[in-house]
Amino acid sequence: MKKVIIIAIVAAICFAAQAYATIINIPDDYPTIQTGINASSDGDTVLVQPGTYVENINFNGHNIVLGSLFLMTGDTTYIADTIIDGDSAGTVVTFGNDTIAVLTGFTIQNGSGDFGGGIFCSGSTITENIIKENYAYRGGGIHCEEGPPVIISNNVITENSSLNDGGGISFSLFFDGPATVKNNTIIGNSSGGRGGGISQNGDSVITVLDNLIIGNSADDGGGICSVGNHSIINNTIRGNSASHHVDAGIGGGIFCGGGSPIIRYNTITENSSDYAGGGIFFYEYGSPVIENNLISENISANLGGGIVTYGNNSPIINNNTVSNNSADIAGGGYYCADNSSPVFINTIFWANTARTDNEIHIDGGTPEFIYCDIQDTLWPGIGNVSVEPLFRDALNHDYHLMSTTCGDLYDSPCIDTGAPTILDSLLDCSWGLGAIASD
Repeated sequence: MKKVIIIAIVAAICFAAQAYATIINIPDDYPTIQTGINASSDGDTVLVQPGTYVENINFNGHNIVLGSLFLMTGDTTYIADTIIDGDSAGTVVTFGNDTIAVLTGFTIQNGSGDFGGGIFCSGSTITENIIKENYAYRGGGIHCEEGPPVIISNNVITENSSLNDGGGISFSLFFDGPATVKNNTIIGNSSGGRGGGISQNGDSVITVLDNLIIGNSADDGGGICSVGNHSIINNTIRGNSASHHVDAGIGGGIFCGGGSPIIRYNTITENSSDYAGGGIFFYEYGSPVIENNLISENISANLGGGIVTYGNNSPIINNNTVSNNSADIAGGGYYCADNSSPVFINTIFWANTARTDNEIHIDGGTPEFIYCDIQDTLWPGIGNVSVEPLFRDALNHDYHLMSTTCGDLYDSPCIDTGAPTILDSLLDCSWGLGAIASD
């Protein structure tokens, strides 16, 4: 009953606010989107009919909703049919210091600018758009500068490029957020610097959640470049590449250049680097938390097919599967160098390959391994084993552990043999299988 009352109150408030709002129709009321925005007041909706609008628009601080007919109908065909084309004459959409402005239901294309070829955002919600074929010095698709919170959700961000950071999306060092990047498809973007898919910098809190980050490329951080205390959770990061340029080519999937990010529940697979860290490369100071990720089938042309830790960092790397990665020179699964001092707990290293040290190569640093399963080596440390983990179907990319309870022929020896201080009481055949200790 309490929930129903709260919903009714919220609905009444929204209805009251809408009673004073105006819907401005484009092109019926005004011939261009910009003239409609100029005529709007806070709380208005500028509703755009299908067509191609060759414009470079600016919200100019108006806290409005700008939408195609998708806004009213939910019909996704209007997203492709309602195009704002920047004609390479500047950023397509500029928000400025808006606090509650919304952009939804458009294709944003052919923008060109120093910061944000497609969209320059600050304090805005960008949802259900196609953002494609834009170019900028930073933030080919979207660039976020200072300002209030930003939400970027349910967009397709594709084939954008940047000369420096963030082929798909970039967050400035001065962005003070927070920001949420959720449920987007970020595919085929490129950067001549860092972060082919996403580049996030600074002290703001940026959460990257439930995205498909696929086939992007950059000098460093083909999928994501993260510098700061950000969260990267439950994403598919696949087929991204970091290409070699001078000392670049590190972090095919993710490059972390300092800070203490949380990297959790991701599938990091089939990424590549020309120099080091096919899956993930950690660099400089910080204490990242890396847990419950699948890091598989990544490739490095030199060092660390799966993971590289380098610098004065101390990651906690817990409950990961690192398998079938490869490095041409050393450390197929993991490469440790400089003063890095990670702690690995409940992590499987199996079927990785390299010319030197298939699973783990230490070239400086003091890594610690606890309750880990490491192929061909009974590594020093409490609870470590070297036993075939019995993945369900690794040839078809299924790295779940076999369990007779879940209908498999065998029980993996890794079930319930992890750290006893980490409880795993939930039986879930698509995730964890434990009944007492962790897997």
